[in-house]
Amino acid sequence: MSEENDMYNVDDQNPLLTRVKEDLYDENIVAFLGPPNSGKTVIATLLNDSIFTHFLEEYKDEYKANMTGGYEFLKTTRNVMLEGKFPSATLPDNQGEVVFKIERKGPLGQGIQIRIRDISGEDYYTLLISGDLDAEKRVKNVLRQHKTGSMRYGPLSFITVAKMYVIMIDCSLYSKWKQSDLDYAHLVNSLLDFQKVVRGDVKK
Repeated sequence: MSEENDMYNVDDQNPLLTRVKEDLYDENIVAFLGPPNSGKTVIATLLNDSIFTHFLEEYKDEYKANMTGGYEFLKTTRNVMLEGKFPSATLPDNQGEVVFKIERKGPLGQGIQIRIRDISGEDYYTLLISGDLDAEKRVKNVLRQHKTGSMRYGPLSFITVAKMYVIMIDCSLYSKWKQSDLDYAHLVNSLLDFQKVVRGDVKK
């Protein structure tokens, strides 16, 4: 059966979304979204420094933290930034993921896992900004994007079940913000569509 036909199979006509929910629905995922060169990769790198250099220093008696994924990705971007340069633009098929695990110390301490996935500018426009698509179609496009035969769903599927969205805006382009108003409005509508399809409402 082709991937296209698989999208319209049983189980709410979208088995890929069912798989995403099974794997990611209960996780705390933060999705960084924005146009090319808006600073998504830079912010992810700086967050790593903030957690391990500043947060743990201030709350070392209460919390512990470690990175469980994304070491090579952050190592590369950190080294580039330490040389006074900006990281290269994120590639469309990027599958890098940064995972931080923060836990409260003590026998009854609770943990939280934060996953940060970057997205290329090309995918940003194609999946979130372009076209007047209905909610179901836009979700299906995200679930299929860059999916290979061995994958349960596309690597950008995390966007549809994210618990928080960080929308990046380049403040140096203030004089051109009016030109971007419709794009950002379309982005917010797309994110609301994801929540309607995945969670059934947008109250949270």
